[in-house]
Amino acid sequence: MTVYNKKPIISVIVPVYNTGKYLSKCINSIINQKIKNIEIILINDGSTDNSFNILLNYFIKFPNIIKIFNIKHAGISKARNIGLKYAQGLYIGFVDSDDWIEQDMYYNMLRNIVMYNSDISICNIIKEDEYGNIISKIIESNHETDSINVINMKTDFSIFGNLSLFACNKLFKRKLFKNIIFFDIIFEDIATIGSILLSVKKIVIINNYYYHYIKRKNSITYNCNKNCLDIYKSIDIVKKNFI
Repeated sequence: MTVYNKKPIISVIVPVYNTGKYLSKCINSIINQKIKNIEIILINDGSTDNSFNILLNYFIKFPNIIKIFNIKHAGISKARNIGLKYAQGLYIGFVDSDDWIEQDMYYNMLRNIVMYNSDISICNIIKEDEYGNIISKIIESNHETDSINVINMKTDFSIFGNLSLFACNKLFKRKLFKNIIFFDIIFEDIATIGSILLSVKKIVIINNYYYHYIKRKNSITYNCNKNCLDIYKSIDIVKKNFI
């Protein structure tokens, strides 16, 4: 494990499972962030391709900012929870290992979360196929023409019906995960992020497309089976936390 002279501001947690084809682009996009005081926590979730070797090479090159963990395959929730356990940053971000982010994503998200004293900072998402073709765009704000939107979660309840529950396009205050983990089900984001939103006071939405979500044909969400009925379990978890 890497020893730091000072604690990072942001911890970026990246679960990795058989995404060797996309890993370099993903990790490079985090390493090359405009803000430099970050740590990157890479959790190899029992990959059977060359993913772990790629992670080792990055650790050798960037030992001051990269931590790697190698675990038996247990799923994205377990990997994220391990990342949360060892994260040292004041703020937490998540990136999926087949996705990539714009260079100024965390700089602007951190700037706005601090400026508006928010609990969460959120940006828009571009969904792409494996060849870089845009499939769709996810706009998080109701006010498309405004560059910044600050939402008081205690008075503006409409956001619960409009906001996506992805973990990856958000920057969180670390304290939000003190009593909440990622649940070991498909659609874990819905259960975890939905529950977190119930406890926050303020969020800031940046009307920029910083996160690039790659929709792969062999991904879990693309090939949905009966396990995808876990979405109802996720909704039930949020309901219980709401009550």
